[in-house]
Amino acid sequence: MQINFQLAERYASIEQGIQQLDDRIAGKTVTPAATGVPAPTTAAPAAPSAPALPAATPAASVVPAQTATAADAPVKLGYQQEDVLQAAQFNLREVQGNVAALSDLMAQLQPVADQMSINYRQVQKAMANVENARRKAEFTLDGLNKLPANARGVAETAAELTEANVQLDAAESYFTPLNQQLTKLIDRLITRNWPILFKRQQNRSGKLATTNLS
Repeated sequence: MQINFQLAERYASIEQGIQQLDDRIAGKTVTPAATGVPAPTTAAPAAPSAPALPAATPAASVVPAQTATAADAPVKLGYQQEDVLQAAQFNLREVQGNVAALSDLMAQLQPVADQMSINYRQVQKAMANVENARRKAEFTLDGLNKLPANARGVAETAAELTEANVQLDAAESYFTPLNQQLTKLIDRLITRNWPILFKRQQNRSGKLATTNLS
């Protein structure tokens, strides 16, 4: 009887194992046996992870562009600044007038074959124009330096001043050495003919004195 009971118990255990296997195949939850041996559990497949979203592209900032545009916009000058700009432009007109006169005279004198035959007074007048143009150009630059570079009319005036200075440099490079050479020539002539010039001056002074006495 004890053997039959053991066989029956073993047979029941086998049937329970078969049933658990069928349930596992069918996807049913298997209740672990009371024998205390934990039934193997089938891990549930991991849910597929969601694809990573691409990083959001930051929207283009409009504010910096507006700021840059505002910075490039011409600055409105105040009343005093307008006066400074007008004074600078007035001085520039004088510079340009001197430069135009120097350029015309230079065009006339440069083709002369004997440069030492040029009228000394013409060269002296040209040198006076060079000096005046340099002074007025400095006044113009000083005025422009007091104004915002992006103010209306400032950049245009500065460009005209630069062009005038280029022409003034060309005129000065011609008239300065010519003036020096003519000055030396005249000094030599005066030194050589000084006795004659002195006697002539005495005769002229004597005639004036005689005329006044009579």
